[in-house]
Amino acid sequence: MDLDVQILTKGEGAYVVMLNGSLDNRTYDSCKRNLEPILNSRTRALHFDMNLLSYMDSMGLRIVLNVKKVIEGEGGQFKMLNMQPQIIKFMDIAAGPVMTGSEIADCHELDRDPSTDAYPIMEQKTVLNNKRRRVSNRQEL
Repeated sequence: MDLDVQILTKGEGAYVVMLNGSLDNRTYDSCKRNLEPILNSRTRALHFDMNLLSYMDSMGLRIVLNVKKVIEGEGGQFKMLNMQPQIIKFMDIAAGPVMTGSEIADCHELDRDPSTDAYPIMEQKTVLNNKRRRVSNRQEL
């Protein structure tokens, strides 16, 4: 599956990157090329909207972590929004919890835009955690 990368400008130095498809070893280079123009010291906020991202492998994780390192290294803010349950599970296993308590308070810097339907990841993660509890409760019965 291919990857479509759309970069929306949300103000001076603020971007939402919408990923659609698979972020893997085949699409890694294309994604990296699309992101290079906005990976600079003028970028103060970069949010990945992963609502339509259906698959990510270790190369996808690599690019996400590299972008996070660059943005936060320049004093900017990096967030991942609207992650699918399978992506959340992969990120939790491969890189640890996707969002800490201190990040939850900051996740609304770029307000939800109706055209991108971008919500903070914590809302979806709570649903996933509730499902896990329900599943584990059923297994105990």
